[in-house]
Amino acid sequence: MSNTKIQDIRKWIGAPDPSTNFVAACNKMTEGTGFWLVNDKKFQEWKSQGGLFWLQGKAGSGKTFLCTTAIKTLQDSSRLVFYFYFDSLDSSESKTRYEGLVGSLLAQIGTHSAYNHTDLESLYEKNQQGHAKVSAHVMKTTIQETLKKCPETQATYIFLDAMDECKNDNQLKVKNLVQDLLMLQNIHIFVTSRHSGFVSTSWNVSLDSLGRNEDISVHISKALTSNKSFKGLEEEIQAELLKKADGHLAPQPKFNIFV
Repeated sequence: MSNTKIQDIRKWIGAPDPSTNFVAACNKMTEGTGFWLVNDKKFQEWKSQGGLFWLQGKAGSGKTFLCTTAIKTLQDSSRLVFYFYFDSLDSSESKTRYEGLVGSLLAQIGTHSAYNHTDLESLYEKNQQGHAKVSAHVMKTTIQETLKKCPETQATYIFLDAMDECKNDNQLKVKNLVQDLLMLQNIHIFVTSRHSGFVSTSWNVSLDSLGRNEDISVHISKALTSNKSFKGLEEEIQAELLKKADGHLAPQPKFNIFV
């Protein structure tokens, strides 16, 4: 498929661009955080075996940063990675809807060089070369047919961040999509949410129950060492902030409260 046709098809689908969320998360992340998850036994098993990985945690616990770290890690090892960030702050609301999700996945997977383009190209041609829109159901079916044509050894990784930010009346469709995709061969799906998983999985990690402070500790330490005003007080301040953090990984703290 030519680059021109790829751009025409993506324009026709009109899906929201999740890379803006990915880049925003990358820019806000503290270097050195998130690696405990990608090195965890459960993540390593999911990476090799496929299925559903569910990361649960309350608001502010760092789910988006952990998801982004996992995406970057797999991208760096040349895995086929696709993602979508549900976002309740999206003014168009397309990042809170099922239609936005399936459109985005179709645009990403259907035009990727590692996948068969037959079904997407056929859909485009049948709909007056992009002059007529198609339903979310048709887009979902096209994604499934495209993935079915993958070689058995080709693994596909799909990340869905902040599923709880999907509109309530759309969440059942998202759940059904996840379950249907999991029935295909060599599919790996990673979901983050404030809520517990809706499908039984061996790879279920709850940040609420883990009580891990590694990332928070690294985050605070880097912020303190970058401010000379706290030289000699780093350990004391870090201990107090960790005590009060309660599992929240907030943006880089402002320490004027101590001045």
